[in-house]
Amino acid sequence: MSGTTIKRYVILTPFDKPEVRRAITIAIDREAALDVVYQGLGRVPTSPLLPINNYFPEPVPVEYDPDKAKEMLDKAGVKDLAF
Repeated sequence: MSGTTIKRYVILTPFDKPEVRRAITIAIDREAALDVVYQGLGRVPTSPLLPINNYFPEPVPVEYDPDKAKEMLDKAGVKDLAF
């Protein structure tokens, strides 16, 4: 998915709400995806840049908390979003 594609979906309901996008972010189990797709080889990306890039930022881990994500979606008024 390119940055352009992401920008297009941000204008669609319910993705126009930052709290919905944040909830989706923490609803994804990146470690499990890595295990399934790459059989555990590699590491979960924390930036669109490669670690060898001089401008690579300090890694900011993204939490995985599906219960908190559901709570955030309920609070944002999104009840029928399926993953």
